[in-house]
Amino acid sequence: ATDPRSAASVLRLEALRTGSEVLLLFTAQANKAYRLESRIDLTSGGWESYDSVAAQPAPRIVEIGISTTASSPGRYYRVTALASP
Repeated sequence: ATDPRSAASVLRLEALRTGSEVLLLFTAQANKAYRLESRIDLTSGGWESYDSVAAQPAPRIVEIGISTTASSPGRYYRVTALASP
């Protein structure tokens, strides 16, 4: 889990372009589930669920590849930590 008292403890989504794909990466904490959401426009419409990441017993780097083409619209992405049951 992130520590609200530490500026270094953040959930950060990074994007890397690799040819015709964008690779989204973030560090998943142990025993936490996450949801990747996307939308086309930041000023209107809601966030749509794009992918989910199940909780695992150890921290790890999560990589999600997204295919892109010149004709596909740009999208915005965010990752959210899901509440523990």
